Amino acid sequence: MATALVRLIEGKNIVGMFVYRDPEDLFWLVDQATNPYECEFINLKYGGLIWKNESPPLFSDAFFNAWNADDDGESIGGIDDEFYDGAQLDEYAFEQAIDSDWTPITKKFKGE
Repeated sequence: MATALVRLIEGKNIVGMFVYRDPEDLFWLVDQATNPYECEFINLKYGGLIWKNESPPLFSDAFFNAWNADDDGESIGGIDDEFYDGAQLDEYAFEQAIDSDWTPITKKFKGE
């Protein structure tokens, strides 16, 4: 398993951090958030995300209530975007992001 830090090629905005088994897994994980054809990644050897601001408890009642079902039994879940306020790379992941060569996801997915 590998851990990828993914960002948009244009603008360099971070898309997310994903744990994956192979390039195809990474492609489809990123596809949940944005167009993987517009993204590049690095594999992190160590480090992670930290929250500088206080975040809500991950497994609180409010967290589970966010995943309630509507009258038809369909999931209407989600986590308020405020949950992610204050998230940033720790210093180890940040150093790797600066010092690494980023690879377009589709280059690895196509086996190039």
